[in-house]
Amino acid sequence: MACSGSRERLQWNTNLPDLKMEQELHHLSHRWWATLGDLMILAIFAALCFSVSRETLRNQKDSD
Repeated sequence: MACSGSRERLQWNTNLPDLKMEQELHHLSHRWWATLGDLMILAIFAALCFSVSRETLRNQKDSD
């Protein structure tokens, strides 16, 4: 009985690094998606600024 209990404990201890690695990968995945989201927001903002500046230049040309 004591043998099987210690075997379970040993198995649990060997699974801990796997669990820690899985948590770390999960955290990295969240960080990756957050970074990707930030880049998407920056890209949309840059496209909007480019569009507005192009429209402004076009309007200045028309008024000249």
